[in-house]
Amino acid sequence: MGHIIAISVGGAVGALGRFGISRCCARWLGGSFAFGTLVANILGCFLLGFLFSLRSFDSSRWSDLTHSSMTIVFLGALTTFSAFGLETTRHFQAEQLGLG
Repeated sequence: MGHIIAISVGGAVGALGRFGISRCCARWLGGSFAFGTLVANILGCFLLGFLFSLRSFDSSRWSDLTHSSMTIVFLGALTTFSAFGLETTRHFQAEQLGLG
């Protein structure tokens, strides 16, 4: 049951993080380009590298469940490739080839 709760919480926090980043970027930078997706993916890649480097230095710091929840679930929800694909497709459909 602990795994299910960890996965649920990690996924929810990651998804809400992506939503918040997208909303903030749209408000501050405009909605003509998918800045939110770009920022979320860059942040997620940085965090993933950071978490893996911490894990390699001190593997006793986190359990396998905690590490998997952070890397696979939270960052997976934060940096979804499907959002990138959808936004790219929408640009092509709107004939915005440069943005796509």
